[in-house]
Amino acid sequence: MLPKEYRLMTKEIALIAKKGKRLSSELFDIKVWWDNQLEYPQFALAVGLKVSKSAVVRNNIKRKFKVAIVSLAKENKFKKGKYLIIAKTPNLANLKSGDITDLM
Repeated sequence: MLPKEYRLMTKEIALIAKKGKRLSSELFDIKVWWDNQLEYPQFALAVGLKVSKSAVVRNNIKRKFKVAIVSLAKENKFKKGKYLIIAKTPNLANLKSGDITDLM
């Protein structure tokens, strides 16, 4: 689980999904809403049923992203803002969290 200061509130996710700036790669998209007033960057993860029908695989992908996010956030690699990370392919299940860190 992400530390509380890095978690995005549920009611803000829809706004960021609709109006956030989209950064895209082959494996995942990131929607960003820049906010310099935040003390820490905030994150939410979305891994849909199109990625995998298996909850085990989806949760595994989320766990790997959470490890990557915490390690990068502690190094101040993210600008202050609200981030929504949307997984696109099931190939993310084959990657290690270190590989995801390199992709971000």
